[in-house]
Amino acid sequence: MRAGEGSSAAQDKNSIGGILIGCAYPNRIFFCRHTEYTRYMPDDFPYYSKNERALLRGIASFSKKDQRRIQAAIRIAKQYHAGQVRDEADTENAGYIIHCVRVARWLAEHTARNPDAVIAGLLHDSLEDTRLTATDIKKIFGPKVLSLVRAVTRPRPFRETEVEKIFNKPKQLKAILRANRTVRMIKTADTLDNMRSWPFIPRNHPVQYKFPRWFNEAKKFYIPIALTVDKQAAGEMEGILNRSMIPRQDEHTRY
Repeated sequence: MRAGEGSSAAQDKNSIGGILIGCAYPNRIFFCRHTEYTRYMPDDFPYYSKNERALLRGIASFSKKDQRRIQAAIRIAKQYHAGQVRDEADTENAGYIIHCVRVARWLAEHTARNPDAVIAGLLHDSLEDTRLTATDIKKIFGPKVLSLVRAVTRPRPFRETEVEKIFNKPKQLKAILRANRTVRMIKTADTLDNMRSWPFIPRNHPVQYKFPRWFNEAKKFYIPIALTVDKQAAGEMEGILNRSMIPRQDEHTRY
């Protein structure tokens, strides 16, 4: 999204907007201004309604049956993620569902008409974060979709700490790196959207302490996974990471 395009995130003095990105160090965080950060980001990134319409356009060439399946997945994702929020601001206050729809949109545009991948993109966080069950997914969408969702779902220990995540997450990410292409595409869509979201996280948000782990995971796992399926996505992720980790002395505001 270009700065000043009407996004409340871009206009709110407490948010990073479309051109600022967090730069984390062990004991402090900088927010650096990088005008090239949004070079590849869709202009409609923070708008839920525009992303849903773009997703529906992206599946227009699918069979009518598959279009109905994807539309059903949108409704189910909305239902089960209702009330959940993301760390970043979105213009229409849509909540968590905007992430699911953006992931599915990217998959619709990059997976050569694979409806199961699009559905799995919509539901990729459902087993981890909602009450939707594996039985529900299998019954409604079939075993292939369930297999894809499970492949990108990480079982979490009860009340997992940030330190525990540092040790636990690499196990699943290494498994994804060895998984089939569709699984790697779904994970790439997920992490690309998460990284694009970084500039929209409000300055004073408590999630700031996660930046060092996010940067490390991006470097060690997310970018290598993306390189196996989509070099442009990997390049964009690398650019985001580089601009996030290296503050320019003439363009930063200390946090």
